Amino acid sequence: MIHCQNADYVLTFNTLCPNCLKTYILDMRMTATQKSTFPEVERLIQQHRAIAGGQMMKVDGINLCLSPLVFSPHLTNTSTFFVRNIHASDFSKFLDIGVGTGIVLLSVAKKYRSVRLYGVDQNPHATELTNHNLSLHGLSASIYTGDIFDCITDQTFDFIAFNPPLLKIAAGRPLSHLEASVFDSDKTTERFVQGVAKYMHTHTIGFVLATNRQNTNSSRRSERMEQMLTESRFWYQPIAFLDAQYEVYSVYSFRKFRRTEQ
Repeated sequence: MIHCQNADYVLTFNTLCPNCLKTYILDMRMTATQKSTFPEVERLIQQHRAIAGGQMMKVDGINLCLSPLVFSPHLTNTSTFFVRNIHASDFSKFLDIGVGTGIVLLSVAKKYRSVRLYGVDQNPHATELTNHNLSLHGLSASIYTGDIFDCITDQTFDFIAFNPPLLKIAAGRPLSHLEASVFDSDKTTERFVQGVAKYMHTHTIGFVLATNRQNTNSSRRSERMEQMLTESRFWYQPIAFLDAQYEVYSVYSFRKFRRTEQ
C-alpha cells in the first residue's frame, strides 16, 4: 500500500480491482502507444497512465477504481477541491456533468444517502467506470453517455454540478477523451452555462469550477465565469478559492433570479 500526501489531499493506493483486471489489460494495450497531441500536458497524461489502470485508489475516504482511459481525480487538486465545496440535500435530484470516475456522485451520496443521482459524460469509458464505482459502494444512478445535456430529457434537478476542462487551446482539437477532459476546445463551459437554465427550477442550485487565468486584472475571482453567468441572467457568488502557482481556482454557486429580485 502506498500513501501519497499532496497539499492537504491524502490519497491511498491499494491493489488492482479484481473486477477490472481484464479491462485494465485491454485498456493498456489501447493506450500504450498513444501520445498527446499537446506537449504541454504529455507529462500529466503519462503520469496518469502510470498510476491508473484498474488500481483502487482512496480519495477523501472514497474507494475508486481507475482506468487509463478516464482522467483520474488525484492528478490535480481541483477535483477534491470541487467536491469539498458543493452540497445537496436528502431526497433531492443531483445531476453531475462530466462524471469521470464518479467521484462527485460518490461524494454527494456519502453525505446524503437518500439523494437521487444522475450523471453525463461524453466518454463512454467514464460512464462505464462511474457505474462500476457506484456499484462497488452499493449505489446506482441514471448515467448517460453524451455531450452535456444531449441525453437529458425534459426534467429539472435540485442540484447541478460541473467540473469542466479549464485549459484553452489556441489551435487544434483533442484527439482522445483523455485530452478532452483537460482542454476546452469546444466552448464546453460556455455551452453549459447557456443551456443549464432549462434543467433548473426556481430553487435549483448550480455549482461550476472556474479559474482566473484569463483575467485582465489581479482579482482572485473569475472574470470570464462571472461574465457568462451574468449574460445568462443568473444570480451567482464564488463560495471557495484555491490558490495554485499561476492561477486561482474558484467554485461558483449560481441560481435563477427570482421574480422578486428582478
